[in-house]
Amino acid sequence: MRLFSNVTTKFSILFVVFSITFSNPAYSVLPDLTATKDERSLANPSYVVGQHWFRKLNGSASVINFPPAYDYLKEALSHILPQTSLYNKMVEMTLLNSTQTNAFVIPGNHLFIYSDIMEMITNEDMLYGLLAHEVAHLDLNHYERQTQHSSEEFNK
Repeated sequence: MRLFSNVTTKFSILFVVFSITFSNPAYSVLPDLTATKDERSLANPSYVVGQHWFRKLNGSASVINFPPAYDYLKEALSHILPQTSLYNKMVEMTLLNSTQTNAFVIPGNHLFIYSDIMEMITNEDMLYGLLAHEVAHLDLNHYERQTQHSSEEFNK
């Protein structure tokens, strides 16, 4: 819970700074966050944002280090990814110890799953449903699309 509140606080601060910075018409044009030819490149702003938050979250004390769980999740993902445009791309996963029943993704193909949601999963179909849902967010570039949409709304 503490990690989540720290992350949401940091996102709130980032949003306020972002809003103030881009309220000046000279700065009202946001960078294009669509993937470049090499989407895992420092030239891709989405990847840079994702890497920043991935490193922050992975550096926290709430990361679960249990290799058999990661192996199992990777095996499950290997059945889902061929159905998407993410096939042959690396999706990095992290299990976080938390009472939140949630999972989320961030740019750069990073997937986070809270431990409490794993307690709710009672069969493989539920696990595949959760993973497919999160992979769909990555596959459809929801972060980039939402950022672009927010930019357009802000400019109105």
